Amino acid sequence: MSWKTFRTAICTIRLLFILLLTGCHASDGYQDQQTQAVDQNGLPAALSSRLVRVADLPVLGDANTVLALIEVTDYQCPFCQTHFRDTFPLLKSEFVDTGRLNYYVLDYPLPGHDFAAQAAVAASCAGDQQAYWPFHDALFTQPFPRSEKELHSLAEDLALDNRAFAECLVDRRYSSFLD
Repeated sequence: MSWKTFRTAICTIRLLFILLLTGCHASDGYQDQQTQAVDQNGLPAALSSRLVRVADLPVLGDANTVLALIEVTDYQCPFCQTHFRDTFPLLKSEFVDTGRLNYYVLDYPLPGHDFAAQAAVAASCAGDQQAYWPFHDALFTQPFPRSEKELHSLAEDLALDNRAFAECLVDRRYSSFLD
C-alpha cells in the first residue's frame, strides 16, 4: 500500500468518526427534533459517558499486535456503509491480515436511525455464537433489515441457533443499545 493510499484511508477513518459524532443522519433526510446533549468537548453525551472496555469489543487481528483501531459504527449510517465497502477492505488486507493492526468495532446506533439499535443487539447476539463478523458484514452488504423477522432470517442464513438468537434478542443482555 502506498503512502498516498494509506493517508487516504486514515483521512476516511477520521471523516467517518467525525461524521458519526456529528450525526450522519443529517445527510439521509433525518431531522433531529431535539437537540442532542453534548459534553464539554462537544461529543454526544451518550458516547462520552459510556465506559467501553476494548476487551469486550469484537476484534479482528493478531493478539500480539500493539496497534489498534476502533471503528465506531451504526448499521443504518450511509457513511458507515461506504467505509465498509471502500475503506475497510484496504485496512483489512494491508494491516489486519498482515498482523500489523487489531481492528475493533464499537456499535453505536445514532438517534433517528430507527432500527440500528436492534441491529446492534442482533450483531452482539450473533457474536455470542462466534458469528459477530459474518453478521456485521451481512448487515452492511445486504439490504438493511427493518424488522425482527428479517434479523431472524439473516441469522438462519448464517446457520445460527435460532432459539438462542431469539432469546438473546429479548433478554435485554445488550440493552445499552436500546436505551
